[in-house]
Amino acid sequence: MQNNNQNKLSENKISDIIQTPSENKISDITQTPSENKISDITQTEQWHDLQKHYLKFSKDFSLKKAFADDPKRADELAFQAGPLYIDFSKNLIDQTTIKYLLNLAKKANLKSKIHSQFFGDHINVTEDRAVLHTALRRLDTDILEVDGQ
Repeated sequence: MQNNNQNKLSENKISDIIQTPSENKISDITQTPSENKISDITQTEQWHDLQKHYLKFSKDFSLKKAFADDPKRADELAFQAGPLYIDFSKNLIDQTTIKYLLNLAKKANLKSKIHSQFFGDHINVTEDRAVLHTALRRLDTDILEVDGQ
C-alpha cells in the first residue's frame, strides 16, 4: 500500500516542500530574492483563493460522504516522507485544497525558508540570528556551522 500512496500527492510535490533539505538537495533550493519577499501572506491572491475554496468546501463537508464518493481517497491523500507515513484523508481536504496549499507554499517561498532554517541563516529578524531549532534533530555526525562557528 505504501508504494501506491506516492501517487497523487507526490505528483503535486507536497513531499518536496516539507522534506528536510540535505546536502545533495541544496541545488534544488533557491534563496528568495529580496524583491519577491512578501510582507503579509494573507494579502496574496493565493491566500484568497485558498480561503474562498475553504468557505465553499467546508460548508457541507462530510468525511463519511467523502470516503463514500471517493473509494481511493485514503490512497490519494496519503504519502510517505522518509520514515513517516502521512495521511490527510481524514481531514477537511481534497485534491483542490492540495493545489491551493501548494500554490500558497510556492508564493511564500516555503522551500527556501525551510532551507534557511536548516542551514543557520539569520531568520530571527528580532534578534538577527539563526533559530537553530533544527540543530537538536540533527545526527551527531552532521556538522552545522553558524556565523563561522
